Amino acid sequence: MEIKTVTEEIKSLNYLIVAYDISKHKHNYFTSFYSGLEKRESEGVILNKTNALQMHFNELQVLAKNEGFHGVRVICEPTGGYEKRLLRKARENGFFTQYVNGEATNKAKVIESNDSGKNDEKDARVIHMLASMDRTLSCTERDDEYGQLKFYNAKYESLSVEGARKKCKISHLIEELFPDLRLKPQQVYSKLVGCIIEEYGLNPYVICKLSLGDLLEVIEKPYGRMIGGFALEMLLHILEDAQIGEMNIQPPWKVNILVNELKEAYQEWKVIEAKKVNYKKIMEETVQKTDEWEKLRDTPVKAFLLSRVLAESGSWKNYKGIKQLLRFAGLNLRERQSGTYRGELKLSKKGNTLMRKVLGQMVYCLFIKKGSLYEGYYNEKKAKKGGFYGITCTMRKVLKMLLGIYKSQSSYSEKRVFQQNIELEKISA
Repeated sequence: MEIKTVTEEIKSLNYLIVAYDISKHKHNYFTSFYSGLEKRESEGVILNKTNALQMHFNELQVLAKNEGFHGVRVICEPTGGYEKRLLRKARENGFFTQYVNGEATNKAKVIESNDSGKNDEKDARVIHMLASMDRTLSCTERDDEYGQLKFYNAKYESLSVEGARKKCKISHLIEELFPDLRLKPQQVYSKLVGCIIEEYGLNPYVICKLSLGDLLEVIEKPYGRMIGGFALEMLLHILEDAQIGEMNIQPPWKVNILVNELKEAYQEWKVIEAKKVNYKKIMEETVQKTDEWEKLRDTPVKAFLLSRVLAESGSWKNYKGIKQLLRFAGLNLRERQSGTYRGELKLSKKGNTLMRKVLGQMVYCLFIKKGSLYEGYYNEKKAKKGGFYGITCTMRKVLKMLLGIYKSQSSYSEKRVFQQNIELEKISA
């Protein structure tokens, strides 16, 4: 029998752990600790109001001091915003703040009370149990480049979702107003079609009455230059489709409403796109101040995509190795094995969803196209189990390569990606 010596992390400070089950108007709390040989517990409800939280934290400070604790650890689940006031006030009082994973809480409740029931009091106890086992996640608000990237990335993602909704609305309005239009989806958002929407609301009953010369005279001014080539060909298609669309008779009041809604939706989409461009520029400038960009600037990775990855992962100094980073992104492999049975290895998908999304965009745009670094590797995996499998495997490879370059302190070399036995060129300190 082989026996290994395990080195445990020594924690010199002793903290009072207070767990909270979060809701919109109130929080249930629970704490348990030993006072000498006696085990003591406290639980209750506090309102989610600033003055009530401050009074509660004053009591915790007195309790921690009287019982000889070095401080207080405030633990809760991330609930999408309702916990922000609690955590902010806790930090103001000098408390440590941490999260526990919501899925871990859901599965650990059977361990805590031997039943699968759920209520606010029980959840607070389960959260306390997980915190006592040190199954916690960091939730500090950083004021450095990574904190800024996190904030900007959340804004950018929100605008992306909102912009996608606006584009769906625009497509539905065009389909209802101008069903005979033959433009491709990407052509609808071209500068030429935008000018037509702003001037005429893409109203086929108005456009069909115009000649090509009249349309060019009106459109060329907002377009900014003379229309020719592919743009002129597209304009002729719109005129032809408008002649056909005129036969699709609709009441004037309905057409006016659709035209006004289309103009309004298009303007809102333009505003969203302008905001996204602004956030993209800020994120590209911010990421260039990080150590990761300094060491990865020579790789095929673009500044904006790296900034979105770092916004979710934080500084890579906090990761001991690739396994931790893969787990954070949900790209680690999940194994199912019992006795002689061995299930198929699959992705856990339990990590940061947005980070996986951005990594997928990075791989698709930069690493698997013709002539790209991992084109051959992707095609090999794609032939085995399909395109999604190929992209997923390449995501793991790319993340491993980037973290390896960052940790190794060596400059990027395309040869080194596939050949390890080459002379390394160290980055100057």
